[in-house]
Amino acid sequence: LLLLISYSSFSQKQYEFDYVLEYKINVYKDSAKIKNHNFIEKDQTTSTYYYTNSKDNSYYAIVQEKDSTHYKFNFIEHKGISTSEEFLKTDIHKAETIHINCKNIFKITTTYKSEDFELIQLKDTLIYHKKYPLYKFNMTHLRKRKKEKMGANYYIIDTSFNTHLPLLFYPILYKKWKLLENTPTGIIKERFYIDYYGRLAASEKFVGIKKTEKKIFIPKKCN
Repeated sequence: LLLLISYSSFSQKQYEFDYVLEYKINVYKDSAKIKNHNFIEKDQTTSTYYYTNSKDNSYYAIVQEKDSTHYKFNFIEHKGISTSEEFLKTDIHKAETIHINCKNIFKITTTYKSEDFELIQLKDTLIYHKKYPLYKFNMTHLRKRKKEKMGANYYIIDTSFNTHLPLLFYPILYKKWKLLENTPTGIIKERFYIDYYGRLAASEKFVGIKKTEKKIFIPKKCN
C-alpha cells in the first residue's frame, strides 16, 4: 500500500523504519488548580505507536488515535523538521511507503537552549527483582524552571532489547544523549513526568514491539 501526500517525482530523502513500539500513556487528574497549568479533570489513557529505526534514533514517527476512523500521524527528525497528518486507520499500518510534500513539512523551533538542560544517569531502578538503567532529563536553569513551573522526565531503559537504540522524544534530549558516554542500548520500558510540585503527572509504559517495513520519503529541497 502506498500513501501519497501531494507527492511529486523529484529527488526524495528516505527514512526507514524496522520496528513499531506500542505504549500506553496515562495522564493523571489534578487535585487542585495550579497557576500556569492546564487543569486535568480526570485520568486519561491512550495508546500510542512509535515507528522507529533500531539503528538510527535521530528520527521517528508517532501514530495516535484521533477518532473512530482516523489516526494522527507525526514524523519528527531531531535535526529540525516535523510533519502532522491524518490517515484512515485501515491504511496507516498497512502502508509500506509514505510520500510527504514540502508544504506539509515544518521546521522545529524552540526558545529553549541545550545548555539549560541536563541528562544524567541515576542509580538503577528495581522492577520485579530486575535492575534497569534510569535517566533523568530536566532543566537546570533554576529561574526559567521556576517561571515555567517545569518538572522532570525520567526514563527506564530495558537493555534486553540490546539491538535497538533508545527512542528519544525531543531534539535537545537527543543532543544530550549523543554527548553521554557508555549509554546503554535498549528500548524505553517506561517514562514518567514528575511536575514542578513533585506530583506524578503522566507516565508512558511499554506494551509491545513488532517488526515492520515502512519508508517515508521527503523531497530533499525541504531540508
